[in-house]
Amino acid sequence: MDNIDQILNLKSDESYKIYKNNGSLIHLLHAANLGNELASKQMHLFNDYFTHEYLCYLIITSHKSYKYSLNNLGYIYKHGLGIEQNYNIAKEYFIKSDTPTSLNNLGHMYCYGLGVKQDYNKARECYIKSCSVSALNNLGYMYCRGWGVKQDYDKAIEYFIKSGTSQSFNNLGHMYFHGLGVTQDYDKAMEYYTKSDSLDNLILV
Repeated sequence: MDNIDQILNLKSDESYKIYKNNGSLIHLLHAANLGNELASKQMHLFNDYFTHEYLCYLIITSHKSYKYSLNNLGYIYKHGLGIEQNYNIAKEYFIKSDTPTSLNNLGHMYCYGLGVKQDYNKARECYIKSCSVSALNNLGYMYCRGWGVKQDYDKAIEYFIKSGTSQSFNNLGHMYFHGLGVTQDYDKAMEYYTKSDSLDNLILV
């Protein structure tokens, strides 16, 4: 616990500097909890990350209502990382967090009926309120598939472009490959697939 106490005593910029020096994700999370904008944009790095020290930090800081800790606890319960999977607890943490990331996670639960009754309208509301790049991609996917909305390839493309993520470029490649709402264009599809792969290997700073 000594290391956790040391982290809690750090200021936002100090914690982020340590992350930049040694890649410590706990320091990145602490910086985000304290309002560091650069750190808050990199919360996607925590997907499937789990250590005992990390869990201890989340539990301690969740009682301080640190919003990113609340979201990350929700993510751990949603996916059962190191603890028993529990969608109800995950949902509670996502609601308490009320960040763009947690709203996107909550929307994902409603979209696929994970621990809740599947509800495309609620999913869409969460995605719109989130407006994160992941949520924009998810909105594009809903319009592409016609989930809870009238199928609209133009809107799907619009959201995928706004998202600008690896997944959204992959989805754009899929649309051009199959000619969904656009003239079938294998070269354009390959261009987006390549761009998607490039972003997968990009380290955000």
